[in-house]
Amino acid sequence: MRVMIGAAAALLFAASAAAQTGSTTPGTPTPPAPPSACGEVPAAPNLPDPAHATAAQMTRGNQAFDTWATDARAKLQCRQSEVRAMEAQAQAAGAAYNAQAASFTSTVNAWAAATAAYNSHSTTGDATDRRHSARGQHGPN
Repeated sequence: MRVMIGAAAALLFAASAAAQTGSTTPGTPTPPAPPSACGEVPAAPNLPDPAHATAAQMTRGNQAFDTWATDARAKLQCRQSEVRAMEAQAQAAGAAYNAQAASFTSTVNAWAAATAAYNSHSTTGDATDRRHSARGQHGPN
């Protein structure tokens, strides 16, 4: 009986582990973004009022915008590279988890099958020995 209960508990645990896919559950808040080595995109410069700006003001405004856009574009491209690297790490971690979960589930299933085979043996002859053995209490060695 103990073997059956242990095997059932192991199967429930295996089913629970196999059901998890590594994604966050609906109630899990999204973690904050990790810090970036790229820096933050600064606020855009103020556009001169086109109704009242002089040509010199518009030229300075355009130069400020061009400088800002160049800096922002470089930071965004850097950040995109960081995101792609993190996505690759997450995919590798997910693949490692899935492989370990599959191995765990396979081992639990094999253990349960071995335990079931052991429990199905005839109880004639050595029933007393099996009842008091470690194998009878915890499954196959």
